Amino acid sequence: MKLSSLGRDARSRAGKKVRLPLRRALVRTREASEGNHVGRIVAQLQEELNIKEIELLDASDPFYAEAVEASGRKKRAAKLGDFQAVLDGGYMVAIDTVVTPDLAQEGLARELVHRIQNMRRAAGFEVTDRIELFYQGPAGVDEVLGGFGDYVRVETLAEAIRKEEPQEGSHVESHKLEGMELTLGVRRVG
Repeated sequence: MKLSSLGRDARSRAGKKVRLPLRRALVRTREASEGNHVGRIVAQLQEELNIKEIELLDASDPFYAEAVEASGRKKRAAKLGDFQAVLDGGYMVAIDTVVTPDLAQEGLARELVHRIQNMRRAAGFEVTDRIELFYQGPAGVDEVLGGFGDYVRVETLAEAIRKEEPQEGSHVESHKLEGMELTLGVRRVG
């Protein structure tokens, strides 16, 4: 819980929303023996923080000493190169703040899924209802769905994703996604 809290704080300080995946995080525990426990919960920590890779630092790693020095006596955070670190009582989580184009695309796909799920609820669909998804938007949306269409389909139970005007009977909403204007429509299948 401590490491998750520090990781969320680091994301917040870096201005990185949780739906945006990040490449890696550096983690330091107060005692070396706690490192074994981190190894058992690494998958949970990755999921909770939406981080691709967790690297456990040992006591001799100079990064932690640099973070302590950079954070000062009373502060608990430091920016070191591309990393935003948060420290507390001998623990540290430092997230890599560099967002590659692939990570940005995946983040947009996650945000798109979130919006579609909200539309499903607003339309009164059951959790198990299959849908058709209609969209109209710029090329950036096509790129996201081109790379992550299967993910969007699975997460939203969409049998089809169509770039066309929503058909009659669809629940339709307009959205702004990272500066892109788009229209989404969801319709129950069957």
